[in-house]
Amino acid sequence: MSSMRKLPEEQLIQKQVDLLEKVNASRMRLDRILSNLSSVVFETDAEGRWTFLNEAWEEFVGFTRAESIGENFIDYVHPDDREENSALFAPLIERKKSECRHQVRYLCKGGGFVWVEVHAQLLLDGVDRIVGTTGTLSNVHQERLLMEEKERQDQLLAVTQKAGIMFANGHDLISKEDELLQALIEPARLTRAAICNCSSVSGRVVLDSCREMWLEHGNGSILMLSQQALLDRYPAFTCVLDSLDVLLRARLATWDSGEEYFLLLPVFAGEVACRFILLVSDSPWTAHNINALTLLAQGYGLTLHRNMMLHAISESESRMKSALENSNEGVWDWNIPTGSVYFSPVWLGMLGYHEGDLKPDVSTWEELLHPDDLSVVMEALNEHLLGRVAHYQTTHRLKHKDGSWRWILDRGKVVEWDEGGQPLRAIGTHLDVTETKLMEEKLARRSLELASANDEIDAVLMVSPVGFVGFGDDGC
Repeated sequence: MSSMRKLPEEQLIQKQVDLLEKVNASRMRLDRILSNLSSVVFETDAEGRWTFLNEAWEEFVGFTRAESIGENFIDYVHPDDREENSALFAPLIERKKSECRHQVRYLCKGGGFVWVEVHAQLLLDGVDRIVGTTGTLSNVHQERLLMEEKERQDQLLAVTQKAGIMFANGHDLISKEDELLQALIEPARLTRAAICNCSSVSGRVVLDSCREMWLEHGNGSILMLSQQALLDRYPAFTCVLDSLDVLLRARLATWDSGEEYFLLLPVFAGEVACRFILLVSDSPWTAHNINALTLLAQGYGLTLHRNMMLHAISESESRMKSALENSNEGVWDWNIPTGSVYFSPVWLGMLGYHEGDLKPDVSTWEELLHPDDLSVVMEALNEHLLGRVAHYQTTHRLKHKDGSWRWILDRGKVVEWDEGGQPLRAIGTHLDVTETKLMEEKLARRSLELASANDEIDAVLMVSPVGFVGFGDDGC
């Protein structure tokens, strides 16, 4: 009877032993799983103090679990991220969300930080009270750095594109240089930036932004200069080189001082390096950034060159118009596709008009043209527009404001064509030749009168060298 009672007790004990072994085995499996996880598994109490951390924690931040357990998790969050982290946790604590997931920086024991993705849930007791949190921390440092680099590259590309538009549309680049450099600072991770001029001092090339003084230090072919004072927005500096030859051939130069990384880009206007863009970063230069900034420097140079050419053309045209106007020749400048025409003050004045009196259009000239001259003038003009003759030239009559007709020597030439060879712009002059024309007509009339008078003479008196005098209607 006693043996029968003992058997169930032994079975019960054995079941408890078996259950304990299973629990221990399960715990060991869980420990092995937690130990091999690449993510940090954590638990905190209701005050936010760590109560559990797996081994991955030490790999993440370098702090041991022993020195971290009992510490508040917020002390390990980067100071710049703590306010945002608390705001992101708030909906979870207020039970407005069942979980929260966000990225934040955690401090490392050896300095620096690591980007982690936090995935947290609430721990509740049997009566549904919050007793803590549990979740994981995943290492997203490399992904985050790549994402930030991608964002900077996109920003740099956007700045380059904006600069391209600015270069294409703007003529006053000097006023835009500060804006351009300021826009480059964040995406290119710059600590300093300047656009420098170039000069020669004691046989050496000096690049100087002329914004402030700098003191020399260092040695080698490139002497880097330390900052003496900060500008309100960003510093400028001077750089001294023994020679520009290598730089001009390579179109760029890079070097570092151990803490800063320098990039020097020449800005070519044609074949001449007229300026230099000097950039300093606290990170090594990447090929992507160098390529983008090199393209920017090239675009800047092309724009400078274009503006220089436009300025030279403008000055040349101004001198030409001034010379023509001072020589009493009126200037016309015809936009052929639109029909608009510039009539110079001398052009208007020779017909009795002032600026604003006439519509600046080719139709105005056609209306002033004498009807008898219209066909001849248009034929000559079309011959030139079709490229059959090198120049256009006619002498025709234009109506003066007082109603009289003025004879005009009209000369011109097409100076601009489109890609298809169609004329776009022609420039020419008007010279008032009325007095000359009237004199020619007067001489022509006099010649006719003399010829008519000669026909009416009956005899001619001739005196020979020997004194013989003869009369005759035939001159003999």
